[in-house]
Amino acid sequence: MSDAAASHLASALFSDLDKALKEEDRFNIVCDRNKICRERKKVRKTLIQEQLTPGMEVCGLYFDGRNDDTKVLRPGSVGKAHQSVKKEHHISLIKEPDSVYQGHVTATEKGAEGVAQAMQGFLNEHEVSKPTLRVIGADGENTNTGRLHGVISCMETYLEREVHWAICMLHSNELPLRHLLESIGGKTTCPTGFSGPIGKRIPDCETRPVTEFEAIETDLPDINLEEVHLSRDQLYLYRMAKAVASGECPEDLAALKPGQLHNARWLTKASRILREYVTQKKPSKDLIMLATFIVRVYVPMWFHIRLNSKITDGPKNLWLTTVRVRYMEKKYKNIVLPVIQNNAYWAHPENLLLAMLLDSRQEVRDTAVTRILAARENLPQPAAVRVFEKPVLNFDANDYPDMIKWSKTDIYEPLITKHLTTEQLVALGKGDEEVLGSIGNYLRLPCHTQAVERCVKEVTIESSRVFTAQTRDGRIRAKIAERQLNPNFKSKKQFQAL
Repeated sequence: MSDAAASHLASALFSDLDKALKEEDRFNIVCDRNKICRERKKVRKTLIQEQLTPGMEVCGLYFDGRNDDTKVLRPGSVGKAHQSVKKEHHISLIKEPDSVYQGHVTATEKGAEGVAQAMQGFLNEHEVSKPTLRVIGADGENTNTGRLHGVISCMETYLEREVHWAICMLHSNELPLRHLLESIGGKTTCPTGFSGPIGKRIPDCETRPVTEFEAIETDLPDINLEEVHLSRDQLYLYRMAKAVASGECPEDLAALKPGQLHNARWLTKASRILREYVTQKKPSKDLIMLATFIVRVYVPMWFHIRLNSKITDGPKNLWLTTVRVRYMEKKYKNIVLPVIQNNAYWAHPENLLLAMLLDSRQEVRDTAVTRILAARENLPQPAAVRVFEKPVLNFDANDYPDMIKWSKTDIYEPLITKHLTTEQLVALGKGDEEVLGSIGNYLRLPCHTQAVERCVKEVTIESSRVFTAQTRDGRIRAKIAERQLNPNFKSKKQFQAL
């Protein structure tokens, strides 16, 4: 809302509340736009000062970037400035756990090094405590995860030590479906279209009536929709997968329209493929294969990751994905398995050992302690920072610790446990609550970057509205604070419950 609109609403409210005042006294309670503007600036400045304190501790720094159309002022003739729009690469930063917005920075140079330099400038400017920063999260884009010159590896060079890599599992879960659809549905022709027969039908799938269709067996987890908040698109996908598994599509679900189709939104694309499946009495073999993969692999894993989202769950989620794709024919496996292998970040020994150390089985915890102690004895040179190498996966493993061949893999201790003494590490392997509490914040870090994407959206919106980065930052913080103070009520009953 603009300052002028806010001032008109406030003045009208004051006038209604003070009808008893005389006409000449009512002038004193008029709220003008300048007062609103000054107060908003004060609130933004206060929020920045409160949330960015020098020396603040950050357990995990998660980031994501986007090229935004940014409103800027360009110098003109006779000392005048002109409004203009240009592309800027903005990187949104949040602090985990608890998904606290930290700010956004602009990469002035292209590539991973430019992003890393912008992030380093943020850490230096706000004097973030570097020893506490042990986990960096991002999606699996090659710019972020390059083994030598990716953003995370550049940050490791800057910090002069390793960090724990938390690569988004929700993004990794989308990639097998993407490659399957492109190999069957055809390559993309535009941001909302494909060249193949299936890809051409899903844009208007909701216009065709639902018919009798064959159910596809799945073990989709049951979700308490009152406890787990799902967006409209997520809820639609969940209900549609349930319908395909049961063999019946309810009328109210058939009447709903799936989310907007876009090549960057794989969740809505999966929904539309299922919606197309329930309209076909005799679907093609390719459509059956895609619908089966979505119902048996993509959707169950998406919601499983949402419900099991800690970094200690990452290796287990990856192993479960390899188990779920075992039903596929060989020609389709040849498409899916290389994609899973290329995103095997959570099978790295550092991730595996951390998950094993917190496993519910004592024998698994003992194995983790033994391997960590052995890794400590074989430390590299003090100045050397290890290169993050994705291990070769064993797709026939019966349990997640067996996803890699330990004898053929360089084993590194998780950074989260490096500060623990041998006695503390052994005690942690036995379930010591005191030692567990000392690393508790790190164990609450998520294995996905969904919270960052929400901040990316806000940065994109504000980039087209205001000129300076500081004003954008303050508006975003104020918006987040306002949402926390004033939740969205759907009924009076919810308001009265407070």
